[in-house]
Amino acid sequence: MKRSLIVGMVLLFVMTTTMSCAFQAEPESSSIKPYGVEVVSYDPNENYMALMMSCAEEGTENSLALGAIFEEQRNMKISDVGSNEEQTCFFDCFDAPKIKEKIRAYNGETVEEEEEQEVIYYSEEEVVMVAKVLCRECGGVPSITERACVAWTICNRVGADGFQDTIKGVIEYPGAFAYIVDTPVTDELYELAKDVLSRWNSERNGKTDVGRVLPEDFKFFSGDGEHNYFRNAYRGNYIIWDYSLESPYES
Repeated sequence: MKRSLIVGMVLLFVMTTTMSCAFQAEPESSSIKPYGVEVVSYDPNENYMALMMSCAEEGTENSLALGAIFEEQRNMKISDVGSNEEQTCFFDCFDAPKIKEKIRAYNGETVEEEEEQEVIYYSEEEVVMVAKVLCRECGGVPSITERACVAWTICNRVGADGFQDTIKGVIEYPGAFAYIVDTPVTDELYELAKDVLSRWNSERNGKTDVGRVLPEDFKFFSGDGEHNYFRNAYRGNYIIWDYSLESPYES
């Protein structure tokens, strides 16, 4: 549902910045260019704060850039109509959890309300898909930590520059992983896939020390038939991961 909302917001942005109609207002202030996009108009009937929150919850680079545009439209609207509401600059920091925290504080929401609104960024289908990748990419690897790194590689790509915005999209991208639909799923690999996605989801909701075993910038790996080697660049000067993070697993 979140993904559909973001698509809707993109369409709304195109409409509000490229069309001249009765529902638009021309701001008295000069145009502003967040992320290089010239903001020259707004919809006086739109709830921009809600759109900003949705972008922050989506948390991808594209959605945060879109949120900055919505924020500038909101500021223009406040300036032009003489509203008592305060103008904001939440999207000056490119950090989704911090932006959500600022928006919720602005709206007077409590910590308990924030916890109740935790966003789920993966589906049951995607848990199974990750388990199938683990079976193909590291099913014979004895180390649980090393297996988990394969799952974290998938998570690290979600929303990153040049990659897809969902677990499913990352896995199904041609040639990205050894994913075969009819791969059998063992209970052990299913539980590991679910564990990693749960930790990743908690991290995306602003929590720290979730038990990550692979840094966020490590998005690639290759294997020699016995082990996988994780690196922070596709080619060129890269670093091979040394497993220096504390692992929540026994091996």
